[in-house]
Amino acid sequence: MSNERDLPDRGDTRLVFEVIDDSASFAALRESWETLFACAAVPHFFQRFEWLWAAWRHVAEPKGRRLLILVGRSEGRVVLIWPLMRQDRGPIRFLASDRGEYRDILVEAGPAAERWVGEAYDSLVAMDDVNILHLQDIRPVSLLARHVAARGVSARTIVRPAVAIGLGAWRGFAQYLEGRSRNLRLDQGRQWRRLAKFGDPAFVSVDDRATAAETIAWIYER
Repeated sequence: MSNERDLPDRGDTRLVFEVIDDSASFAALRESWETLFACAAVPHFFQRFEWLWAAWRHVAEPKGRRLLILVGRSEGRVVLIWPLMRQDRGPIRFLASDRGEYRDILVEAGPAAERWVGEAYDSLVAMDDVNILHLQDIRPVSLLARHVAARGVSARTIVRPAVAIGLGAWRGFAQYLEGRSRNLRLDQGRQWRRLAKFGDPAFVSVDDRATAAETIAWIYER
């Protein structure tokens, strides 16, 4: 079920926050989620409802994790969604498939977006049952990363920015691979041998948004 929490009265906040903690209420968010995604500030594929619903049903829920989706509304309209999960009494962290995807708050674009992200963070860490908040794989361009950099974080918050590889540092993949560990190089060799059984592998550049989304969805489903 969804439930409103006893959150601190900031006086200047315009958002009303609600916590979604069950699958039925999560599923009921689909339409609002998709509407928000269409007008969000710097959205990315891993914030789509379909991705996170699949991550919940096929990965997080079977592992015994519990939902904690923070939903912010302005005048009744959903303008912020922060998809989170917890396991037992462990850290609260982003809902994800645990496969290294970017993680972020989905927030409506506009002049209030950065303030809303700050309100969401303050509201979350003020909850009595939030002991440790683990922010992992946050994009440097996100409003949450900007908030953390500008204001710092609660002592109960652990931040791990997303890892990026600067492609300009190597002439090609072979040079990059030379600098990796022996185990990684051996694993790459095994993977290429497996691929060779299906024919000569070839690289295809996917450079349009729609095809990229379809390709990622295909990879995830398999």
